[in-house]
Amino acid sequence: MKFFILLLIVLTPLAHSSSLDAPDDSIKYIQEWADGLQAAVKNGDKPAIKSFFHDHAVFLTCEQLNETERNSPYKAKGYGQDEIVDLFAKPNPKFAIHVISSRYSDKEAWEVGKLAFAFLVITGFRDPIASDEFRFFIKDNKAKYYIGEYLACGWASMNCRKVCE
Repeated sequence: MKFFILLLIVLTPLAHSSSLDAPDDSIKYIQEWADGLQAAVKNGDKPAIKSFFHDHAVFLTCEQLNETERNSPYKAKGYGQDEIVDLFAKPNPKFAIHVISSRYSDKEAWEVGKLAFAFLVITGFRDPIASDEFRFFIKDNKAKYYIGEYLACGWASMNCRKVCE
């Protein structure tokens, strides 16, 4: 796992070299978000956990199904609003967030804040979730998680099955 994270850290600047040309302070806010959320999770502080997520946030995990499907017994499950808080508030000793990189979107800022994309590795929810499409709104020098455009069960259901079993 450590090798996988180290490899991502080394290769990420190559994948996003054009986004790294301009100075960008989004990583500061994303790292503060990750550190704060991890502290809130460790303490089981539901109000604090909720404060790190946008009201319409969606978080995906890879869940094992009771029935066997044709391709895989695993399926991505979405959590919203209070479900996210309950998910993160459960004791989870493997939970960790690793911030690899981030960048602001070149699109106009929304009323809820400036849109930023982050490359995160999140562990503790079956297979590690690694994607550069985690979206945050940054407003008043604070990041709030909005959504992750990633496949929680890996790039194919087989990937999740292999890792989860």
